[in-house]
Amino acid sequence: GIPPGMAAARLPSLRAGLAIPGRRAYLVTVDGRFVATTRLTVVGGLASLTSVGVLPRDRGRGYGRLITAVATRAGLAAGARLVWLAVTPDNVAALRLYESLGYRPAFDRSLWIEPAYRMGGTASD
Repeated sequence: GIPPGMAAARLPSLRAGLAIPGRRAYLVTVDGRFVATTRLTVVGGLASLTSVGVLPRDRGRGYGRLITAVATRAGLAAGARLVWLAVTPDNVAALRLYESLGYRPAFDRSLWIEPAYRMGGTASD
């Protein structure tokens, strides 16, 4: 999800990401506020959804479903034979949403993070 106060801050990175061939960004706005976002990248017959997020106060209103469904269909319409996304196993609401849209688990993965990042530092610390 999107941490409180971060939706507008993500806009510049979304715009920069649009310069990547095959990438699109999607935003849902309500009354001029950004409430949901995702990125779609289509390359070589595959599409990935990344950074799917909904502001905490706007969750449970269908915005995650809307943006995920629209971006998934856009990937398929752009020629992708497969659309994939990743979600952490503890994000039960997202798992239910993705399963209801027809996504199925394909494999498990582990995430390895350099210790400075875990402690809130940077790679140069």
